[in-house]
Amino acid sequence: PGPARSRHTLRGRATYAGRREEARSTRTLPVMDRRTFAALIVAMFTMALGIGLIVPFLPVYADELGASGIWIGLIFGVNPLVSATFTLFLGSMSDRMDKRRLMLSGLAGYFLVSFAFMFSRTPVHLFLARVMQGMFGAMVMPISRAYAGELVPSGREGSSMGLYNLAFISGFSLGPVIGGALWDAAGRSAPFLGMAGLTALAWVLTRMFVPSRKPTTVTSRRGGVDVRPLRDPQVLGNTLLRGALSVGHGVFLVLLPLIGEEVYHLTAAQIGVLVALRGGVESLAQPVMGRV
Repeated sequence: PGPARSRHTLRGRATYAGRREEARSTRTLPVMDRRTFAALIVAMFTMALGIGLIVPFLPVYADELGASGIWIGLIFGVNPLVSATFTLFLGSMSDRMDKRRLMLSGLAGYFLVSFAFMFSRTPVHLFLARVMQGMFGAMVMPISRAYAGELVPSGREGSSMGLYNLAFISGFSLGPVIGGALWDAAGRSAPFLGMAGLTALAWVLTRMFVPSRKPTTVTSRRGGVDVRPLRDPQVLGNTLLRGALSVGHGVFLVLLPLIGEEVYHLTAAQIGVLVALRGGVESLAQPVMGRV
């Protein structure tokens, strides 16, 4: 009875220790994954900050270049349309290629787009710059989100991805405030130069701290666009909901700066604060809703 009880006690302790270790592993990422996840968060915050510097002021910029209401709508609307189209193909491609390489290529393109914005002289130039922004953006944001999702352990998807989304939304929310101050203090070229510098910093962070990540199975080698996930009612419903929210967000970003400048005669810095308020509330809610 004595040895049997000892073996039973040792087995119970081993089981308890194993369960504690398993619980600990679900609470934190491995060391290398945590470092990579943190690098992705910082890089995406930096990029989002750069985007936020210019996006709220594009309607005003287009208006200064002589764009009509239709042109302003086209300039704003073409970006998400191009981004969504390229995301379908690039998402499938990223399952078969190195995600890091695609992200670096997209960030390099974003850097060049900053100067395309700055040197635009007609609404057509601005339209083409937005087309390129949508194309290169599809190589960065959805793929980086997929990369981050692969690092997250089971059971921690909500809170971890909430933290990732918090970084992006926080950068996008802080950007308009800084961009408006730069516009007022140094002219309309300053936000675009800031976007270029921050995008370059995001490229360096990704290059230095985000390792290559290639597919580990051959089952992902499927050409073309994979629409099978849309057969799931939950995926389809979330996709439609996200699309509807994006439409509302787009209307907000187009009209608020124009109304602020033409009706209330606000400065660029004041417009930036107004745009940042929405994103600030959303960023504060991200970690809470992720846990929920």
